Amino acid sequence: MERRSDNTPWALKLQEVSLPDSEEGWKAMATILDKEMPAERKKRRRWLLLVLLLPLAAVSGYLVWWQHGTTSTVSSSRAGNLPRKPGTSPILPAGTVKTNRGTAGSGEGTGVNGGEAVTTRESVTTRESVTRVFARRELRRSDPGKIIYLGIAGPNLRMPKILHSNDPLKCPPVEQERKSGWVVGIGLNQSIPVDGQQVWTNSSGGLNTWWKDYIPVPFVRYYFQPKVFLQAEARIHAPQFTPKTLWFYYRYNDSLTTWPMSIKKFFYYQLPLTIHYAPTPEWSFGIGVQYSHYGSGIVAATDSGVYNNYYRYIGSLSGYPMVFVHQNELRALVSLDYTYRHWIVGMSYDQAFTSVLTVRVPDPAANPQAAVVYAPPAVRNSSLQLYVRYILWDGRNLPSK
Repeated sequence: MERRSDNTPWALKLQEVSLPDSEEGWKAMATILDKEMPAERKKRRRWLLLVLLLPLAAVSGYLVWWQHGTTSTVSSSRAGNLPRKPGTSPILPAGTVKTNRGTAGSGEGTGVNGGEAVTTRESVTTRESVTRVFARRELRRSDPGKIIYLGIAGPNLRMPKILHSNDPLKCPPVEQERKSGWVVGIGLNQSIPVDGQQVWTNSSGGLNTWWKDYIPVPFVRYYFQPKVFLQAEARIHAPQFTPKTLWFYYRYNDSLTTWPMSIKKFFYYQLPLTIHYAPTPEWSFGIGVQYSHYGSGIVAATDSGVYNNYYRYIGSLSGYPMVFVHQNELRALVSLDYTYRHWIVGMSYDQAFTSVLTVRVPDPAANPQAAVVYAPPAVRNSSLQLYVRYILWDGRNLPSK
C-alpha cells in the first residue's frame, strides 16, 4: 500500500519554522534583566548597608573596651586594699611588677639594671592618676546619694511576739517603742455636783469669785515604760460642793438659837497622785490617792426653812467656832483619759475616807448653856471632775507624725 501524504496546512507551516539557538536566547534574557534590574543599583544598596553598620560596630566596640577597662581598674584597686596576713606580700593588680623602687607595669618605662626592674617616676605617677580617675568615676556611679530615713527600720523598733499564729501572712504591725521620760502640761478642771450636792453660784460678798474656780492646774507625768506612768497634779483653789443636808442649829449661852445655818461650799488645796496604765496609745485609766488641805468655807442663814432661796446672811465659815472642819484628808481617786496628739480630755472621781466636819460645843466648861440643837449627818467629801489638758513639753523619744 502506498503511504498517504499529509496535506494538512498546519503541519506544513510548523516544518517551515526554525527554532532559535540557545545562546541567542540567553543573550536576550540577559538584555532584559539588565534593563529591568541593573547591577549598579544592587551595588549601591550594599555600600549603603555597609556605611550604616560601620559606625554602629565602632560605637559598640568602644563601649565594650571602656567597660572592660573600668572593671579591671576597679577590681585591681580593690585587690590592693584587701587585708593580708603579716609576712605576706600585698596583692597587686595584674600586669604590675613589684620592685625595690616601687610598683610598675610590665613593658612600660621599665628597664633592667643589675637584675632589678627600674620604673620611672613619671610612669608610676601617670598610672596612679589614671587609676584615681577611674575609681572616682566608678564611685560616682555606685554612690546611692542621700539616704532618706523612712521610719521603716531603726534602733528603737519593738517587734511584738506572734502567739500561735495559724496564718503566716498575718503579721502584727511594727510599733515605735516609746522610751521613759517626763511629760509636763497644764489644764482646766470643771467640778460637777454628785451625791446630792448643790451648786453655789452666789458671789457671797467676794467669798465666791468665779474665776478662782478655774485657776489652771499644772501636772507632770513620768513614764516608766510605754504603758505605765505616774501622774501628779496641783489644784491650788479646788471648789468642793456640799449636799443640801449639811446644815445645823446652835444655841448660845443666852439661850438664843441661830437661824438654820447651811454650809454651801468648801475650798481645798489638792495634790492628786495616780498611777496609770495605757492599754492603747490613746486611752489610759489610773488609780491613786489625793491629799486635800482645807482652806475656807461659805455658810448662809435663811429666815425660815432650810431650803429657802432667800438668805439673810452669807459669811465665812470661820466665824462659827462650833463647826470643826478636818484640815487634812485623804481621798481615793480614779480617772480615765483620752489623748489626741498634745491634748488630753478625761474625767476623775474622788471620795474621802473620813467625814468632812463635826459640830459641837467648843468648850462646854466655858459655855455651859451652849448646845448643838441640830448636828448634820456624817458626810464625806466627793467630787467629779471633767478636765482638758495640754502637753507643754514631752521628754520622751517619740516618732514624728
